[in-house]
Amino acid sequence: MTEIEFQPIKKIVILEELKYGSVEDLFADAVAGTPPDVPITLLWLDGVVFSHLTTSPASEEIVRSRIQGTVYWNAVRYAKMDRYEKEISIGMHTIKLIKATAPALIDVAKKLKERL
Repeated sequence: MTEIEFQPIKKIVILEELKYGSVEDLFADAVAGTPPDVPITLLWLDGVVFSHLTTSPASEEIVRSRIQGTVYWNAVRYAKMDRYEKEISIGMHTIKLIKATAPALIDVAKKLKERL
């Protein structure tokens, strides 16, 4: 029988923080340069809307870090958004909001909320 092991993320290193003064500014940035037919998805939890850009595993060091439980994000962008909505329309664009449920994402949302 195959052995299955789940290993949680132990640490997330965020290389760049983009904090927006308003959720409207974040949404405007999210749709900028994106064709209307391309889906846009952001995460939401407990009054914070955010998205992240992960570092691709292009080097042995990044792969080794990931195996040891450390993930590197190139950037995280976020803003305060008190109320959850499934979708937001911005001009010809639709932004889908997903409630963050993964433990690491919940921890990130809490830390971002502290920084607002």
